[in-house]
Amino acid sequence: RVVQETSLIEKFATILELPFTALRSATVPVPCEDHWIRPLVSLSTATSSFWVLWYLDKSFTTMLAAGYCAVSISLALCILRYTEDDKMPLVASVPLSLYGFFIAATWIDVIGKLVSMLEFLGTLTRIPSPILGMTVLAWGNSMGDLSANIAMAKKGMPDMATTGCFAGPSF
Repeated sequence: RVVQETSLIEKFATILELPFTALRSATVPVPCEDHWIRPLVSLSTATSSFWVLWYLDKSFTTMLAAGYCAVSISLALCILRYTEDDKMPLVASVPLSLYGFFIAATWIDVIGKLVSMLEFLGTLTRIPSPILGMTVLAWGNSMGDLSANIAMAKKGMPDMATTGCFAGPSF
């Protein structure tokens, strides 16, 4: 068995990414069959209400916010108490998946605000928007493709990784 060592840059990037990954995992319920971890889905269902309240800022009255938190925590306790360890009932997983999709969309919107912040930093440093878009923003947009292609190559599928390198930017 070959043990792969991670580089110092990969370790540093993992440490930087860890808080965001932990927050995302703790707030987005994922009731998939191959990814069913009952305590994590229950935790993410309970804490997702606090994420939504933060995301929507002051759109809720105090009573409505308390009611929303109470419902999500009650639902989380029901998931923890009444579902099985190996699978979630279909009648519950479909609405929970749609709710998780909504929460994931709010995360994407927050990341979109980070792009606006980067544009603001470009304005402060007097980097023209087209240059910023062709370099920094394009590089950040391609990082997901890069990590997927590297993973494919490491799994012994170099043809698929090479195809992804050329096909990914086309779409």
